[in-house]
Amino acid sequence: MPNAYSRAAKAQDDSNSIRLQKLLAQAGFGSRRKCEDMITEGRVEVDGELVTELGTRVDPHKQQVRVDGSRVRVNPNHVTLALNKPRKVAAEGINPFPQWAEVIKLLQEQDPMLYTYLKKSKGYFDGTRVLIDGGKTFRDFIRANKESQKLIKKLIAQVSGVAVPIGPYESKTVNRASANAEESLRKLEQLGLEVSIEDSEHKKR
Repeated sequence: MPNAYSRAAKAQDDSNSIRLQKLLAQAGFGSRRKCEDMITEGRVEVDGELVTELGTRVDPHKQQVRVDGSRVRVNPNHVTLALNKPRKVAAEGINPFPQWAEVIKLLQEQDPMLYTYLKKSKGYFDGTRVLIDGGKTFRDFIRANKESQKLIKKLIAQVSGVAVPIGPYESKTVNRASANAEESLRKLEQLGLEVSIEDSEHKKR
């Protein structure tokens, strides 16, 4: 068995280093909790050395990381989402979609007509879909226009790195008991995105 941790520890003082479990999550191996289990199970090597200790830092640009013998490559489209979770948001069961402003900016360049419908709109995430609050006129338009649906989904994937369905925002949507703010963020975490949840009355995890 290779000597564990010695060379990986050299990255501790490197300003470009990140925690090993965070790197694995960015590369699409699952949530950081799942990646921590992979490390402690002895499935991860850094520069040919077995690493089983949590908290190990690595420089992904200088060091080679392998899981079950396969080289780890970081997803260039990785995005980190953070939500300050006031009680009102948790009760509604949706989260603001943080990249929506970027989607609107790209729409202005690629489809000026669609941009006129959405320039003042808001985007939300309900755990499975991006919900678009663009008013009744937009809802009627988008339901009949498949090409515009495809473009919006393409731009969402482009700015977030995650392909998800879209749907119209309606008041009845936010009252569903099937998803709350924390659950929907966990679903994003399961897709390999780094998620930070903060409650005003609880510590950040």
